[in-house]
Parts: sequence; structure tokens; C-alpha cells
Amino acid sequence: MKESIGGTASLNIALTFIAIVFAFLAASLSYYKAFKVNNIITNSIEKYEGFNDLSINEINIQLNSIGYQRYSSNCSNTRNFKGNKFNLVNDNIDGVCIYFYNDDSSKMYQYGITTYMTINLPIVSEFIKIPINTVTNMIYGCYGNNDSYKANEVEIKCN
Repeated sequence: MKESIGGTASLNIALTFIAIVFAFLAASLSYYKAFKVNNIITNSIEKYEGFNDLSINEINIQLNSIGYQRYSSNCSNTRNFKGNKFNLVNDNIDGVCIYFYNDDSSKMYQYGITTYMTINLPIVSEFIKIPINTVTNMIYGCYGNNDSYKANEVEIKCN
């Protein structure tokens, strides 16, 4: 009775433990990268005060530099963030869904960003796409048909 558990059984336990640890590390790195992409997009949209050509250019440059895998994502036309209905605005950045919300009563608008945490394994990657959502701060200014807005009691013309 020296060996109550066989060598094969203890090897199986060790390999199972190693597999679980590596799966946890892979999931953590994938989540980190998806959240980092959300932060890059949020910072760019806030920096250029909207999803425009300047922010799109910066987003594409930074996404190419960090190696985010861009899978074609099926973005829904609308999505709820923090109780508000956001409408889809992007169709040119794969793997990222960018939504827009405009509060008509004030001259403020906001963007919602959804990226996906994926694990690139056969069969598994088709079924596991965990969304990571971020909402920008409210942006005050001109968007759409607004001719002007007030900031600190100063009238600012949009044209």
C-alpha cells in the first residue's frame, strides 16, 4: 500500500491542472486585449469629439499596432447601454461595433463601443464570443442638424 494512487492517475491530475491554468491565462489575455481595444476607441472618439475621419484613422492605426484580431462581427442596429437606446454608426471596422446616442433635449451625445473577447480555437471560436461594452463620456457640441450650442454661457456656432 505504498502507492495509494498510481503514476498515471497523478500524471492525469497534473496535466488537467496545467490545462486549466493555461486556459485561464488565455482567457485573461483575451479579455485584456478586448478591453484595451475598447479604451483605445473610447479615447480616440473623445479626443476628436466624435466618430469622424480623424478618429477612424487613429483607431485603425492603433488597432493594427496592437495586433487585435478582427473578426467580422454581426452588429445589431441598436443596443442598450445604461438604459439608453444607441444606434449603430460604424460599418468599416471589423470586430468592433460602435453605437451612437443623441440626447435631443441637450446638445450632448455619447458613443457605445462593443468589442468581443474571442479564443482562437477550432469549433470553440465560433460559439464563444463574449462582448465587452464601454460607453464614452458625454460629448457636448454639434452633431447632425445642430446650428449652435452654448458652452459656459457662450454661444458657439457649428458652421
